[in-house]
Amino acid sequence: MGNKKSSCHLLKDYELQEYSKISSFTHDEIDQIYHYYVHFSASHTDDGVIDYSEFCQAMHLSDTLISKRIFRIFDANKDNVINFREFLIGLAYFLYETTEHQVLLSFRLFDIDGKGYCTKEDLKIILVCCLETMKESFVLSKGKNAVALEGIAEKMVQETYKRAGLEVGCKISYKNYRQIYFKHNIAAKWLLMDMDKLKQGVMILSGKVTDAESHSKKKTSSCFN
Repeated sequence: MGNKKSSCHLLKDYELQEYSKISSFTHDEIDQIYHYYVHFSASHTDDGVIDYSEFCQAMHLSDTLISKRIFRIFDANKDNVINFREFLIGLAYFLYETTEHQVLLSFRLFDIDGKGYCTKEDLKIILVCCLETMKESFVLSKGKNAVALEGIAEKMVQETYKRAGLEVGCKISYKNYRQIYFKHNIAAKWLLMDMDKLKQGVMILSGKVTDAESHSKKKTSSCFN
């Protein structure tokens, strides 16, 4: 029965042609991604689409605020599930290599509602989420007291505003965010660490790198460079 189900989901030539036009993937990569998509779209409910829990499972993401926002970027039509077209475009979007694209992508995670700006609270809430995954690194050596993650995030955000010459608490436009990103990349670097993990997973999924290559890159890459 497994072979029968798999054969039903093979993409046709015209579908491969269409999907290759809307993404940066080859036909072989699209076919590989499709089989991966079909598997996870049926992992909880066999309905042909990927919901949030299936998305986290497929992308090896924990249930965090950042994961929820990444899901919302993939879910272009905002129906709370991801179809294959959205999945493919989302993967291509996260793999796009230009620096300008990385800036825009990180801004979208802060400005998830598309307001055109992010607030001090937007920065802080994402930073807390990023720091949460690294909280063991933020324990004071003096005694057993741990530094509150919100306190760390608050100081980082205030320092970001200060170095950018902005009044603390003002709304940050994309233009200002871009300046912060390139010149005072304090807040964004924590988000980039989390995004790099996702990107490595996407590359493995699409067959662009092997697991061994991924481990090697993790050892040599750092957003602090």
